[in-house]
Amino acid sequence: MPDHPVYSLLDDKGETPSLENLLPRVTPKQPPRSYSRAAFFCATTLNIVFLTAGILFFLEALRIRHDIEQEFISRVTSFSPASGVINYYPRLFNLSSEESMLYQGHPTPEITAAWDKITDDVRPMRIPMEWLSLVNTEDNETLVKFSEEDGGGAMASVGVLHQLHCVNLLRKATYPMYYKDDRFFTVPAEELRGHLDHCIELLRQTISCAGDVTVLTYRWKGDKPHPNFDKIHQCRRFDAIYNWAVQNAVHVPSDHIVRNKTSRSPN
Repeated sequence: MPDHPVYSLLDDKGETPSLENLLPRVTPKQPPRSYSRAAFFCATTLNIVFLTAGILFFLEALRIRHDIEQEFISRVTSFSPASGVINYYPRLFNLSSEESMLYQGHPTPEITAAWDKITDDVRPMRIPMEWLSLVNTEDNETLVKFSEEDGGGAMASVGVLHQLHCVNLLRKATYPMYYKDDRFFTVPAEELRGHLDHCIELLRQTISCAGDVTVLTYRWKGDKPHPNFDKIHQCRRFDAIYNWAVQNAVHVPSDHIVRNKTSRSPN
């Protein structure tokens, strides 16, 4: 059987069109511009929602943590207007650090100034009379107050500053010749002895109250075991408490402090 020729249509140029040219041309549809805007708006809105939710979650976590810390602090601390600045952190004790050396050793003007800065240089603060019951204080004739012209209120201070004052007094007592002209050492011997005994007992009770249970290991020094004090402790940031005390100090002349209106000389 004879083969039949295969015919193809020619284009205008006399060329055989390709299969691609014979297929119908399909132009992809572009999404309506309004649809693109809507999609962009939805995506942007979702991003804002997720970002806002993340920020709110983070802030809520911080609030919960703060509430937990404040609840803990309220359980281990008596009422104090300084409670809000209490912040705990781990601190490695190092008795030979540069900071430690500023507070120990034979007295120098620099060492004396460092101790005075965190003790006697900090002036007392003021608390409202309504707070007296909260700090276990009676409103009686022995109460020291600020005069009404200076704002009134009771004179007060935070405990750590007085405790450090006692440490400083005991430190000075070990260098009697250097501090012989110090105002605390120019009083009668019996009065000084009473002041020192007061400080020793205050520090005993304070240390016992804190009840530090940090585990101290021992190491050999020569042929004797010696405690290793370079341990991590959970501490309150003293600089925050100190700064709070400085910011809330009342600066008035000493003759502006007064007795209660019902004052009479205490026995």
